[in-house]
Amino acid sequence: MKKSKCDCGSVAVYVYIPGFSGGSNPYFCEDCVTSADNMGCSCNWHHTDVNAYHPPLENPELPEGIEGKDWRWVEHPGDEYMTKITKDDGVWQYLDDRGRPYPCVEYFYDQDGFDETDEEE
Repeated sequence: MKKSKCDCGSVAVYVYIPGFSGGSNPYFCEDCVTSADNMGCSCNWHHTDVNAYHPPLENPELPEGIEGKDWRWVEHPGDEYMTKITKDDGVWQYLDDRGRPYPCVEYFYDQDGFDETDEEE
């Protein structure tokens, strides 16, 4: 059976479960879901107790492993959609074995890809 494809033409190994309105493709390949250059999804962010914007956490989540290899700080310059995030805010995320943040939990993964359905053909 043929496999579902990402918009870039590669075999899709992720499917975005909520789907998309307007008939957009919910299937993505490994490289189009996340990259080492993006900040990852907030559903995978962890918070230390250094953030001055909320009361101290009872159980802060501290990273384990090597910074830059196993985990990294979340940083964002700020724009019209999100406020600025710096290392001082104490937000971090784990990285996969290729140094990329993990994708949003709303993606399902299948290393063999997804069979095309009649609707896609």
